[in-house]
Parts: sequence; C-alpha cells; structure tokens
Amino acid sequence: MTKSKIMAVLAVGLVLVGPVGCTTTGQLDVPRTARVAREAAEIGTSEYLAFNPTERTKFVLAANQLRTLQRAPELSLDTILDMVRQLPVDQLGSDEARIAIRGARLLISAWNVPQASPELTADLQLLAGAIADGIEAGLPPAPVVLPAPTK
Repeated sequence: MTKSKIMAVLAVGLVLVGPVGCTTTGQLDVPRTARVAREAAEIGTSEYLAFNPTERTKFVLAANQLRTLQRAPELSLDTILDMVRQLPVDQLGSDEARIAIRGARLLISAWNVPQASPELTADLQLLAGAIADGIEAGLPPAPVVLPAPTK
C-alpha cells in the first residue's frame, strides 16, 4: 500500500472518528459511535470473507450472539468486545480493513465502562445491534444448495 493511500485511509478514519467521542456536554455520542462500529464491522466482515468464504458461519454466529446481547437486560462493554475479539479479523490482508477495525475498537474502548451499567444498557444494546448490522451487511450471499435430482 502506498503512503498516499495510507494517508487517505487515515484521513477518512479521522473524519469518522474525530466528531464521535464526546459532545459539547461531555456525553458520549452513542449514535455516531454505533455508526462507526457498524461500518468497521461491515468492512472487516466483507474483507475477511472475500478471502476466507468457508468461515462465513463464524460471522453469522457472531451476529446472532450480538442480537442476543442486544436484547439482554444487562450488558457490559467488555462482553461485547470479548465476543467481537473472537472473530479472526486481525488476520485481514487489507490495510484499510485493519485500520477501520482498530480505529473502531479504540473509539469504543474509550467508553471505559467494562462493568454492566444499568444507565448505559440502552447505549450498549444500540452498539451491539450496530455491530450485528455491520456483520450482516458484510456477509456475502449464502451459497445456494440445490437438491439432488431425483429419478
């Protein structure tokens, strides 16, 4: 990857991540953070599965687990991050995808709420749902298996 391409990817990342952190009132901008997480999940999923299509099931399972977390009455950020860390996206061959994933992880980790917090459950549910949305959007179409012809 050329230096100019890396700089372009970093610039896009800064545009996405820059305004996300806190609002002027000091509160986290949850919808923007969720959008960044969704985009990173979509990029990571599609890039990884483009070269490893046989591992599609891992991503489908992860999306389903995130949907379960999305409905959990109590949720911690560590639970979400631990589940996402199980995916093999660190093995991505695309520099752009690795930058997107790591940037989103840094941004989300900055929330610094490892324990379940009733006040933040709705925000964490939104985040879990956004990541699941991204994974699902990045999934290639399921292979169609036709039944064997009968005689």
